[in-house]
Amino acid sequence: MNQANRVVVVCGGSSGMGNAVVRLLSGDGFKVYVLDVKETQDAAFIPCDVSRHEVVQRAIKQVVEKEGHPWPVRGGGDPSLRHHRADDPG
Repeated sequence: MNQANRVVVVCGGSSGMGNAVVRLLSGDGFKVYVLDVKETQDAAFIPCDVSRHEVVQRAIKQVVEKEGHPWPVRGGGDPSLRHHRADDPG
């Protein structure tokens, strides 16, 4: 992937398949933020209960304020984020 903004947010990326995605994207040069309740050393970590939409939105706002808009979020924990763009207010 060749994009100017190589920042991505992975919900539930501390273990399992989510963590595999984190490691893959990190290895490809992306700046990865993990939103999860369990801390990881594989990426930037933001503590977040990904089953709560409003909490996820606050965490994404932190990323936007620091890095600009990340790539679209494909959520694991929050069903409303499965096809949600991080820069879409609704």
